[in-house]
Amino acid sequence: MSVLRKILLLVIIVMALLIVGGFFLPSEYSMQRSTVINAPIDRVYNLVADLSRNETWSPWKAKDPTVEITLGEQTSGPGASYTWVSENSGKGRLTITELIPNYSIKTSLDFMDQGTQAEGLWQFEPSPEGIHVTWMMKGDVGRNIVGRYFGLVMDMMAGRDFEMGLANLKEIAEKQSPGTE
Repeated sequence: MSVLRKILLLVIIVMALLIVGGFFLPSEYSMQRSTVINAPIDRVYNLVADLSRNETWSPWKAKDPTVEITLGEQTSGPGASYTWVSENSGKGRLTITELIPNYSIKTSLDFMDQGTQAEGLWQFEPSPEGIHVTWMMKGDVGRNIVGRYFGLVMDMMAGRDFEMGLANLKEIAEKQSPGTE
């Protein structure tokens, strides 16, 4: 058997193992990050709950200058939304699905170009140190084998973005003057 045939056979075997192995990977992924913010809970909550204020702390505009965000007709409350278009990250839509004032915000993310969806959750809990803020995301890539491999590294890929967003949120909320919530 020639060297070229051996290499081709090895490539075929590795590809087959990756494909078969992908079926055994979990289809669901999740990630979360938290921080403590020393500011009034309504100030912190409103920076997240009002999508028109999202760009003040969101990490993605700084990370991807090509992103264009379009706010929906409604920017706060259930049904509030925005869409994005980017050369680097494609198209998507974030919609607020449920709010419990000063406690939690649930969102739905539709990554249109990738054909996947995810759920987001923000929680705000008073603590002796300040407001404990947790940002979570979970999704299911279904039978998409490539998506299952991405699910394995999703926390590593997007976790830093969550950390940067929470750091930005903390800085803005802690600097903001009283009465400008």
